[in-house]
Amino acid sequence: MSGDTTARAKPDPLPVRHALQQLDAEATQSLMIGDDHRDILAGRAAGTQCWAAGWGYVEAQHPPENWEADEIITRSELLQSALFHVHTAQ
Repeated sequence: MSGDTTARAKPDPLPVRHALQQLDAEATQSLMIGDDHRDILAGRAAGTQCWAAGWGYVEAQHPPENWEADEIITRSELLQSALFHVHTAQ
């Protein structure tokens, strides 16, 4: 899915809802991982849990600590263990 797949772009929740529909997934059982504040806003508005990726397109003047994400994963190498920890904790 790209930025122009839906009529509106993030931070509107439409792209996230579209992805959920394509995956036949429930928002409340889904996780949005984003490297921009707009990703967190879109995921939150769509009803998903939201994690911030502390790598990628992160801008120094807009750090993930200010995005109000549920979790911040600081390095991509930590993502697998963070996902496993959440899965086993449920």
